[in-house]
Amino acid sequence: MADFKGMKTRTHSVVLGDLLSGLGANGQFLAFSEVYTALERGVMDAAITVLDASYGQKWYEVTDYMTGPIVALAQTWVTMNKDTFNELPPDLQQLLLEEGKWREKENLKRTIEGTEKNIQLNVDAGLELRDWPDEVKPILKETAINVILPNWVERTGGADSEAVKIFNEKVAPIIRVRVKADGTAEGILRDRLWVNAPAGPTSLDEVFGPAAETCLQNRNTSLEFPRSHGRALTSSPVRDVIPLLNLPADRRVF
Repeated sequence: MADFKGMKTRTHSVVLGDLLSGLGANGQFLAFSEVYTALERGVMDAAITVLDASYGQKWYEVTDYMTGPIVALAQTWVTMNKDTFNELPPDLQQLLLEEGKWREKENLKRTIEGTEKNIQLNVDAGLELRDWPDEVKPILKETAINVILPNWVERTGGADSEAVKIFNEKVAPIIRVRVKADGTAEGILRDRLWVNAPAGPTSLDEVFGPAAETCLQNRNTSLEFPRSHGRALTSSPVRDVIPLLNLPADRRVF
């Protein structure tokens, strides 16, 4: 952790700033176009961005390491007035909904594939890939629960906001962390929520198959995934699911 203390790190969002603060780093907003020069001249010690962007801007010329991952997923969406949607013929409504679901899954798939590809491009260009040190991983989790999430709750308008209600209904069953009435966050007990977790593009059942449910009900059950799922685990929004399950390390297959 001492390596992060005071490290001037380029960030581009409030959430990332909160994360860096939890690590003891000094997060600073900086335009993407200025990052290369800032790293080259020592104005910045480190910077955060997506892999393809850093490769395209040749950050590998002015940095030595890739550390992470910081898991994020770009989102795009199409919005439509509800009255306008309701005026569409039922077959067109269904077509839009089905297309949206397909594109959601396709986006996740391509993100995973692109992550692997761009990691290798950066490694081939000379960067050394380093996972977060073991002592940092629990701090990342604590920061997410005790800093990032409560700060987000405040920005949405408080614990009774519509955004928080949606979070507790849709997201909490997946990540097993919910927002309390006072705006703070708490973990949800294992074995209580996951077995009845709602289906979704990042649910255990859809990503890993029924074996995940079996393992949750019996901690001694070996949980093994095809290699393709293992790769997905390291670079998708569900990459932290298995460590959170508290499974013995020798039963995790990556």
